[in-house]
Amino acid sequence: MTFGENLRKRRLDLGMTQEQVARRLKVSAKSVGNWETDSSWPLMRQVLALRAILGDLPTPGEELASRLKSTRARLRLTANDLANLVGLDVRTVRACEIGRHCPTKRCRERLRDVLVPLTVPV
Repeated sequence: MTFGENLRKRRLDLGMTQEQVARRLKVSAKSVGNWETDSSWPLMRQVLALRAILGDLPTPGEELASRLKSTRARLRLTANDLANLVGLDVRTVRACEIGRHCPTKRCRERLRDVLVPLTVPV
């Protein structure tokens, strides 16, 4: 499950609306909706506040980090190779792999668009 799917499930399990969560965090309900659809990710301080409100949640990007690193290793690509393939800085790729950087939706789509075709058997 993605961070957004976990967030939505946990919120609904507790019977809360997006508006209620948003008010507690002092953000818009649209922000909460964007987080739930993985269109954007909350800042780390907001993740900590979400955990205080909703309980245990994964860190955004955690799932992406492990998938990215294992896929790159399976394809025998260096971080530089992957960075060149997707048009990113190698530091960004490395930061994504260790979960230090939460890439934008556009960046995640670029990674997916490049990596998925490479992993599908021909």
